[in-house]
Amino acid sequence: MKKMKSINNIIKVSSLAVLLSGAFASCNDFYNETLTNGSETRTANNFMEFNDLQKNGWVATGKDIKGHDINTAAAAQRRGESNYTCPIAYDQAGNMLTDQKGNPLPMYYVYNNDGGTRYQFSGGDAIYEDINHDGQIDRYDMAYLGNSNPKFFGGGGFTLFYGKFSMNVGLNFRVGSMVINNARATYESMHDNNNQSYATTWRWRKNGDITEMPRAINYYGTGVQSYNSLPSDRYVESGDFLRIQYIQFKYDFDPKKINFLKKCGIKVLGLSASINNIACFSSYTGVDPEVSPNGFNPAIDNAKVPRSRSFTCSVNLGF
Repeated sequence: MKKMKSINNIIKVSSLAVLLSGAFASCNDFYNETLTNGSETRTANNFMEFNDLQKNGWVATGKDIKGHDINTAAAAQRRGESNYTCPIAYDQAGNMLTDQKGNPLPMYYVYNNDGGTRYQFSGGDAIYEDINHDGQIDRYDMAYLGNSNPKFFGGGGFTLFYGKFSMNVGLNFRVGSMVINNARATYESMHDNNNQSYATTWRWRKNGDITEMPRAINYYGTGVQSYNSLPSDRYVESGDFLRIQYIQFKYDFDPKKINFLKKCGIKVLGLSASINNIACFSSYTGVDPEVSPNGFNPAIDNAKVPRSRSFTCSVNLGF
């Protein structure tokens, strides 16, 4: 799998070894960025001049001449931001890769069977993490993202008494498991004519947009292949939860103090009411984090019908 960095995290899964990491591209003119030496501010005419000024003590500001933020990866990095917005290649030392003319090299996606198809990332695309820093996303950028088997799980409860009244509470929990939210991956893909999640309404639309949703590319309408919804850590989420399974309220009457009950020969009378599946506390964004591995497959949430909440009442009689 692959691991995405900054805003967009995407996943490629196969028994929960996954990778790919990314942001969304929003590329403006790199050379509009200003530099300062403390007393004056200026812009460079080209990359080489920009580089020479930096060597002579000028500091890049990450902003244009009007003080607006420059929406490129390099400028965002110089501002100290972690969410870069332009798909530019970097080496292991964090230096931008450039061509012979000093122009920044773009990132390429070549993760396919033949290894020959190259797709250049552009504005609005999900940008996956280039783990080996070779300027392209391929099988060498795969990374381990977690395990669907929980570190520990269990359940329990407690009962409170007050006179003839009692309350019984049942709980269960799970910690340390990872779930692939395939439902989210499907309904946020935006590459076909199927219904999509409402979240896609705040997708990337134009240069300068800062969003956690990449651009829409409909393959059936354009014939362009979309790589924005590939399996990656964008869709791998923690499956930790604490669930209140039920709460039962019960009241026991004393038949000896109620003449009608004594006349009827009733020696035991209890009334109870319970609420099942009351609440589930979890950071998981799907409908239910309680998804389990299936055989050799990891825990994959395909939008199963969530468990319902139910109410029951009962009467306990003894003669």
